[in-house]
Amino acid sequence: MQQTKKQINLKSLEATTLLQNFAYPIVLVTFKGEKEITELRYAAYDIHTSEEIIPKNKILLAYMKIDQKAITEQIKIENTIKKKRLQTRIPIQERPTLSIEDTLKATHNTPVTVTMMNGQRIEGNLTQYDKYNLVVNIKDMPVLLYRHAIYQFQDITQIPTYTYREGKDVDAFIQKILKDFILTKEYQLTIIYKGIKETEAEQITKQLQTHIPNADIERRYS
Repeated sequence: MQQTKKQINLKSLEATTLLQNFAYPIVLVTFKGEKEITELRYAAYDIHTSEEIIPKNKILLAYMKIDQKAITEQIKIENTIKKKRLQTRIPIQERPTLSIEDTLKATHNTPVTVTMMNGQRIEGNLTQYDKYNLVVNIKDMPVLLYRHAIYQFQDITQIPTYTYREGKDVDAFIQKILKDFILTKEYQLTIIYKGIKETEAEQITKQLQTHIPNADIERRYS
C-alpha cells in the first residue's frame, strides 16, 4: 500500500518562525556545520534552499544572520558531548523523550538551559514550544531549536539547591549531591555556603567538580 505524503503544516512553530518571524538571511546549524541561506522552500521533512535539500533531522537550530555574532558569543560548548558525535536517530520511536511539558507546566518566558547533540548549550528564556520545536530567546534574540537534536533540557527555576553549613561532614554532603546528580542528570546546581570562609567553600566546590567536571556549580554565601 502506497503511503500518502505528510501534509505541510504552515501554522507550525517551525514554519511561522522560519517563514514569517525570521528576517533573511538565516543561519541553519546542522550536524555538518553552519549554512547561511537567503531563501527557502518549506517542506514536511526537508528545508529546500537554492543550493541543496537539507533533511530536518540533520538540523539542530536556526537563527537570523544579523544575530549570529552575538548569539555565538553566548553559546557555550560541552566538549564531552561534542566528542560523542551524536546524530538524530531516524526512527521516531528510537528518539529520547523530553519531559518539557511536565517540567514547564506550559509557562512562558521560563529561563532554561538546552544542550544540543553537537555540544552547543543555549541559555535563555523559552517563549514558545510545540511537539517538534522550541523558541528560546537569548537576550531578546530568538533561536529556533529542533527537539530531535536536543540532548538535555533543564528548567533553570528548578535547578537543585544545596546548603552547606559550618561543621557539616564534607564527604557526606558531596555524596548526597552526586547521588542526586546521577539520578536527575542535571547539568547545573547551586550551593549555599553558610558560616564558612570563601576559600573553604571554593575547596569544597573544587572537590565536587572533580566528580562532575561538566556541571555548572553556582556558589552563594550567607
